[in-house]
Amino acid sequence: MPKMVECSSCGRSYNADATVGCPLCGEGWQDGSLREESESPSGLHIVTTESVPGFRVDRMVGGVFATASTNWQAGSTKKGIWNNQESRMEWAVQTALARMGQKAESMGADAIIGTTVAVNESEGSNLSFRSTGAVVMGTAVILKALEQTSEQGV
Repeated sequence: MPKMVECSSCGRSYNADATVGCPLCGEGWQDGSLREESESPSGLHIVTTESVPGFRVDRMVGGVFATASTNWQAGSTKKGIWNNQESRMEWAVQTALARMGQKAESMGADAIIGTTVAVNESEGSNLSFRSTGAVVMGTAVILKALEQTSEQGV
């Protein structure tokens, strides 16, 4: 069950396990506070490659995808990361990866391989409104550890 919290600034509820700040107003965000690894708290590996070092794919579970987007309006009282395009994009990608990881875990997967990411930034007609979104997709799999032989070392 996701850990839902209420934003102290705007009152919106959001999944604290999937993001590090409110997706509506940005409350709780600090530059540099984003997750550095694409691995869920339970250890699910999310990789762009077709394999995970030290493991082999035992079984494919299925395709998974997720999206995340945020909106920002010029003149907003909320400053900080929402004024920074890179931070908005990183928030969208990290949130989408976390959501995709939750879907894969609910399917019983150990990893997501072949992950691809698409990000889009768009502006409204008066250039005062911006929307940033991300779509991530990959293949959920169950892994099996490779056995080491004496020749491979211990």
